[in-house]
Amino acid sequence: MPLSLKKLNQIDEKEWENLVLTSKYSSFYHTKIWSEIWEKSFPDCEALFFILEEQNYLAGLPLIRFKKKGLLSFFSMPFGTYGGIIGNLSAEQKTQLFREAVKLGTVKKHLRFQIVDFFDQNKELEKLNFQQTQPFTHLINLDNPKSEIGFQKRGYEQSLKRNLGIREIDSLEEMEICYQLYLTTAEKHQLKQIKYPLKFYENLFSMKANSNYLKWWLVLKEKQIMAYQINFVFKDTLYYWDGGSLPDFLPDRPNDALMGYSIKWAKENKLNFYNLGGSPNESEGLIRFKEDWGGERKNYFIYERQSTLGKIQKAVLRFL
Repeated sequence: MPLSLKKLNQIDEKEWENLVLTSKYSSFYHTKIWSEIWEKSFPDCEALFFILEEQNYLAGLPLIRFKKKGLLSFFSMPFGTYGGIIGNLSAEQKTQLFREAVKLGTVKKHLRFQIVDFFDQNKELEKLNFQQTQPFTHLINLDNPKSEIGFQKRGYEQSLKRNLGIREIDSLEEMEICYQLYLTTAEKHQLKQIKYPLKFYENLFSMKANSNYLKWWLVLKEKQIMAYQINFVFKDTLYYWDGGSLPDFLPDRPNDALMGYSIKWAKENKLNFYNLGGSPNESEGLIRFKEDWGGERKNYFIYERQSTLGKIQKAVLRFL
């Protein structure tokens, strides 16, 4: 199998994007621009691609490699519900590609190798000592009448009476306001660690000029930004990625206003699905919000293979 490991600057962009666009099980999170954002935003991140090619790219596995204190971790892809191999391969070919990827990717000291499988297409990983877990996301089928139930919500009806304006983000200044809302939301939920630096948001904003993937919407009242929502659009799906709001404005129901706007936009643009993103089991309010808008629980799979060092680290963290 002519498999090669390429860095971001070695990828033939047209070949990769054609593979992503034509693969049945690809997602926005397989695009080159998503890998670029990670590499540009974190100094210890490197985007890597395992490519099966002859005259063209036949299949590929995108990865983000994190390096911390000399130890490596690999994710395909991080903080999303999608990852894994794209391309038309048999089960035997996928197993071989995964085997080579693990071998090449774990030559140096590493902690873990994690692959997200939304479409349940990577059971071959169990043969390679990957352990499976089943988190869940919520998916709105936009062709289903159930996708309309949120418009009957009292919260959405209240938002319509508040004279709220919704539009796309325009400037770096607005991006910085959104980032402050992100920090405020993280503090509200008592998150122990801030996942994304300001640089990540800056690179997300740059997508607006370089592609049509980004749908970053703001809710305003009397010119003040009260909430935002970041989505990606790819093929037939709108992907919710992040959002935040000012606590003082929650009675105006800006999050309901944004959800209604997103669903209407997706329907008007003939999309089929809206993926609302993963939810922790303990986040009952968030889960209820998604289901009140027609979201149906959809299990997906995370496969993880830990080194001995990774297992020790995980055990130690349990006691901290």
